Amino acid sequence: MKRYRPALLALAAVVAAGCRHDAEPGPPPGDLIAFTVTENVARGCPGIWSVDGRGNLRWLAGDSATYPAFQHDGRLTVGFASARDVLGVPLTDVVASESGERLALGVYVLGFTWSPSRRQLLALRPDSAGKSYSLVVIDAATGRTTTVAERAGASAWLGDGASIAYVAVRDGEESLWVARADGTGARLLARSVERFAAAADGRTIAFRRTAKERFSEDLWVVDVQTGEQRQVPGAPLSDRSWGDVWVGARTLVVHDNLRGAGSREHDAILVDVDSGERSLLARDAAVLEASRDGSTLVAIREHLVGAEEDVIAVLTMRADGTDERLLAATDVQNGNIPGIPVLQPAHRELGTYKVEPASEQRCRAELTAFRTMVDKQSP
Repeated sequence: MKRYRPALLALAAVVAAGCRHDAEPGPPPGDLIAFTVTENVARGCPGIWSVDGRGNLRWLAGDSATYPAFQHDGRLTVGFASARDVLGVPLTDVVASESGERLALGVYVLGFTWSPSRRQLLALRPDSAGKSYSLVVIDAATGRTTTVAERAGASAWLGDGASIAYVAVRDGEESLWVARADGTGARLLARSVERFAAAADGRTIAFRRTAKERFSEDLWVVDVQTGEQRQVPGAPLSDRSWGDVWVGARTLVVHDNLRGAGSREHDAILVDVDSGERSLLARDAAVLEASRDGSTLVAIREHLVGAEEDVIAVLTMRADGTDERLLAATDVQNGNIPGIPVLQPAHRELGTYKVEPASEQRCRAELTAFRTMVDKQSP
């Protein structure tokens, strides 16, 4: 995934940081994964599709729909590309897919996540000068926007959603902050932080800090309540493409290359944050999300179709890397993934946005054939 790797750093950090897991085991995950299809895969079939654990494909939203996001009760929202800001970054309007209601306008497309209460969104929005982005909390019912921080980056709801963690620039340095859900009571947690991942109960945050070795990072954890920091033992990590994902209370998935583990692509690695012990989870794969009950991981893996085209395989597996399943295949567009796959957090039947295309049956057949082609190329 070398062609679009740098462009995905911010997106991966947002997704990993924004994934919420209950402190106690939550309900089983829904049986759907939403992902984006572009014109390169199926002609006349772009938009949001879902796939279940048996590989059944279904169209959900079309036209300019991209960047699917689930609320915590399993409802789907999608982003509709509306414009580009002065920095050339795509903006999106967040839309409830079933009702068509617009919930947020002009949001920086790499950064909206739902609160556990399903009443608020965290989002990045261009500032008035167009030079950076502000972190805002948006009330989904009223559209009221509250600014949490200026010159902000990755963000996440902590625990039950009573507080927020986020990265913001202060005195020329990116740092990790925590605040109440309304943005008040901001408190510095750690300096020199670009991205982070919050643990299930919101009490511990893992983050990266640049190591002495060039182009590598050390792994750290910080206690949200006390601010106590400690470095996780082990060699620095070199891969910056994908965010870290918590699996359980003391285990983190990172992405790096283990000698002898596979190709030169990144591998998903399990790290014990207490001992620093590492073990291979999945070769040549990027884990994007863990379900709230910890039973299911969503991952992607690159495949090369033809001479140059990159294809993304959408996978699920158990938390120990077993029972890996190929569910769907999509592609990249203009060197970037338009909307990485997301797992439905709770069972809910989904409606469609507007009218299903007359070509859906043909599109489904094309996507199924595309998946079969990728499956035949898998080792």
